[in-house]
Amino acid sequence: MKRHIPMDRAKRAKQFMPFAALSGFDKAIEMANVEKYNKRERVVLSEEDVFEINEELKDAKKGDVIEVSCYIDREYKSIIGRLEEINSNFGYIIVDADDIYEMGGEGLVKEGHNVFLKERAKELKISYENIRDIKVCN
Repeated sequence: MKRHIPMDRAKRAKQFMPFAALSGFDKAIEMANVEKYNKRERVVLSEEDVFEINEELKDAKKGDVIEVSCYIDREYKSIIGRLEEINSNFGYIIVDADDIYEMGGEGLVKEGHNVFLKERAKELKISYENIRDIKVCN
C-alpha cells in the first residue's frame, strides 16, 4: 500500500533545479569581472599631441609640480606630483611618489606610496607613450 500520492514529473524535476543561495552574489561577481577586465585601451597620440606634450616638458624643470594624465594599470589616471626627472633620451619622466595625488571625484586624494605600480616605491616612472596630457602647475 502506497503512503503518498505520486508527484507528477514536472513538480518532481523542480525540486532538483539549482537555486541562488546568495541572492545578488552572481551580479556582484559579474560586475567585478566587468570592472577588472573591461579597462580602457591606451590611446595612440597624434603627432600634434606629442608635440604639445614635448613643448610642455621643455618648460618643466626638476621640482615643478605637474598634473599628468597617464595610462597606468590599463586605465587613465590624472595625478599631480613633484617632477623629479625628465629623460628625453629614453622617453620617460619620474614623479616623486611621496607627493603623488590622484584626481578623484572628491578632489585630490593623497597617495602616500606608489599604489599605481602595486608596490612601495619612492618614485613613479611614466613613459612618454603613456602620457595623454601634461601641464606644469607652478
